[in-house]
Amino acid sequence: MKIGLICEGITDYIVIENIICGYLDIDDDDIYQLQPVLDETSQKQASDSFGGWEQVLTYLQATDFIDAADNHDYLIIQIDTDICEQKNFGVSPMSLAQHQQHEFYDLIKQRLIAEINKRYNDSFSKYADKIIFCICIHSLECWLLAHYQTKPPASPKIVNCEKALDFLFKNTAIKYQKNYSCYNRISQPFLKKSHIENTIKQSLSFDLFIQQLKQITLS
Repeated sequence: MKIGLICEGITDYIVIENIICGYLDIDDDDIYQLQPVLDETSQKQASDSFGGWEQVLTYLQATDFIDAADNHDYLIIQIDTDICEQKNFGVSPMSLAQHQQHEFYDLIKQRLIAEINKRYNDSFSKYADKIIFCICIHSLECWLLAHYQTKPPASPKIVNCEKALDFLFKNTAIKYQKNYSCYNRISQPFLKKSHIENTIKQSLSFDLFIQQLKQITLS
């Protein structure tokens, strides 16, 4: 089994890796970080690699994406939707997600598909069975927050989740920092499927990601 991850950054990568390993009960040796490149020694982003949502879009229209699709069983494409109104992304309004998350999710998905089809207009249809979208509304931190909130709000929080996480971990043994080590630590609960199942109830975009993982055929 070879699963390739195309992410905004290394904190996204380690959380998604833990989710995949926990839900599918597989080893992290089956998961390959494609974008950005991770320096395995320092557990930091490789010095000659670039992260961010713009680099995700660049990767999707590159020949590297086609090569990856040919050489992996599945490709997971992650993006945070808090950048949707940026000029080079162009999905608006962000506020649509407050009331129509399914519609908003589909708009983001179609935007990513359009990027995949930029170089070759049949790229997505050719590899659709291998592609899994990891669309975080509005950030991956909202998934972590959904897990850690002891009293989930009536309406799941989808904005300012990073600040909320920072506040949540104050006066605890966990020093919240946006780095590989911290995100690996706080996403350890996702190595247990039961924690994933509980979080599904609190986040639509997390649920939609897990529903796609269910389609993976292990080999």
